[in-house]
Amino acid sequence: MFQKSPGRNENGIMSNPAATESEEALPLSARVAVVLFLLAVSFLGILDHDLWTPDEPRVACIANTMQKNGEWVVPTLAGEIFIEKPPLYFVVCGWCGKLFAPVLRCADPQQAFVGAARLSVAFCALGTLFAAFWLGCSLGGGRLYGWLAAMVLGTMPLFADQMHSMRVDVLLACCVGLAVAALASAYRNDHPWCLLWAALAAAGAFLSKGPIALVFIGIAWIPLFCIFIQKRRNASAGEEFRQGRGGEGSWWVAHLCAIALFLLLCGSWVFALWNHPNPDAWKQWFWDNQVGRFQGTVPSLGHQEPYAVWYYPVALVSVMGLWIPVFAYWLWWRGRWLKEHRQDWPRICSSGLGVICIWGFSGMLALTCAATKRGLYLLPLHAAYALMCSDACRHFLRNPVPAWLRWCCNATGMIVLVGYAGICLLPLAGLFIRFPDTALWQVLGHFGGYHVLTLAFGACGFVLWRKWAGVFALRQFLVSALLLILYFCVPMQAIDTHKSMREQFRAVCSILPDRNSTMASFWNRCRPTHCNRASCGGFWRAEMRAMTPSSSNSGSMTCRKNSIHGSQTPPGLTSRPSAGSAI
Repeated sequence: MFQKSPGRNENGIMSNPAATESEEALPLSARVAVVLFLLAVSFLGILDHDLWTPDEPRVACIANTMQKNGEWVVPTLAGEIFIEKPPLYFVVCGWCGKLFAPVLRCADPQQAFVGAARLSVAFCALGTLFAAFWLGCSLGGGRLYGWLAAMVLGTMPLFADQMHSMRVDVLLACCVGLAVAALASAYRNDHPWCLLWAALAAAGAFLSKGPIALVFIGIAWIPLFCIFIQKRRNASAGEEFRQGRGGEGSWWVAHLCAIALFLLLCGSWVFALWNHPNPDAWKQWFWDNQVGRFQGTVPSLGHQEPYAVWYYPVALVSVMGLWIPVFAYWLWWRGRWLKEHRQDWPRICSSGLGVICIWGFSGMLALTCAATKRGLYLLPLHAAYALMCSDACRHFLRNPVPAWLRWCCNATGMIVLVGYAGICLLPLAGLFIRFPDTALWQVLGHFGGYHVLTLAFGACGFVLWRKWAGVFALRQFLVSALLLILYFCVPMQAIDTHKSMREQFRAVCSILPDRNSTMASFWNRCRPTHCNRASCGGFWRAEMRAMTPSSSNSGSMTCRKNSIHGSQTPPGLTSRPSAGSAI
């Protein structure tokens, strides 16, 4: 099944990139199958996926507004600043909507914009998968380690789910992963000019979500830079530090150019924000949404869990999904290994294993110190956890797989098979059973194109399951990918009919250019500024339904809008001045 290649990592530490070429390589057929399944997980349900509350309608409207009015420095909505996050993701989302909407040829222009804008999420997913592959190769594990990292990361449930949602965190995860991978390539594989790519990706991460991006990248940079310093000390006197590709001076030039590039990109936006005509712009972004979220001094922003010490370790279970048994085995196996090699701690910390451990666990500790906690905040660290599971999968290629792990893989395979059979046979039951006449059962109970696609992937998965007998990593990847494909093909389409905000978004965009004052009041009230996030979705839905035009009376829209604009702010919500008074 695997092709042998020269070189062997005897100690399993991934310490010397030149001597740790992978001893096995995935054959071409397996690589093609992995790529096809990863593309399916990334793109299925993207183009016809409607907006879901509470975040996606706001993101789509901000991107649409910025694309229309050409204000690229400060995110705006209806003429008012909305700068909880820097503008890069909204710019990318808006330009994807503008460039790809004509290609979709959808009769509804707003739905075409949403589908095209959501392509930015799929591109971020592919960028993050490439970053995991690049990082696995750069840490000394060879291409096999990179392939395994991409396989694990692409089939993590939280990663796949978030990479179908229009959120700022998807671009943050992509840029953080690319920055860390470029740093690893520069410091471990002696490519100094990769520092420029790291600076570019770090600037993108900062312009996506702010200073927290530098925390994620800085935690990984510390052990990588220590490797660089150690290699420099080990260089013989008078010998060039970089043999064949320039001397030590090239590293100084590369570092200075990288720092200058980062400061130029990020400093330009910070300077423009500091000098924005609205004096509240800087306070709203830095003090309220950066410092306030970390310290918990702005409870109105929600998600306050200041004393939940075990919040992220528990959330890691949902991050792993079907890979949680592999991760548990990796913790036990590497824990014992580290105990046996505790005298080699300095060398271990400067190895690829030390880098991923420091990055993954120290990043989680940094998030735990913040008062605001959400499970999706772990998204930029998913690559580190994927590399941990990949380390265990690579170990299984040379050592027996525990019986309980094989049993877990086979059991989940049977569950996925039952799920495929149930979803695909459910429309046949409609011949004998009358389903409720609801939009949900219109999707589940009627055979359509997505059911055909599900059957096709299920058949391919059955063939590959038999072909990959005895290869635990490929089988585990196949089961996880099939489960995600099943979800994106049918259940998510059914959920989409219930959570869709298509009509409300169309009504909002139809009045966006010429009703700025009304829209400002609307978004002030819809902004979830209270702590009870559970009722936020219902409040958004009620307000947006109130703005939907009535088919029987064209004048009812104006009445509803005027009533919203003139009504008082509900208790528990903070009102902000209108756009005109603010500026």
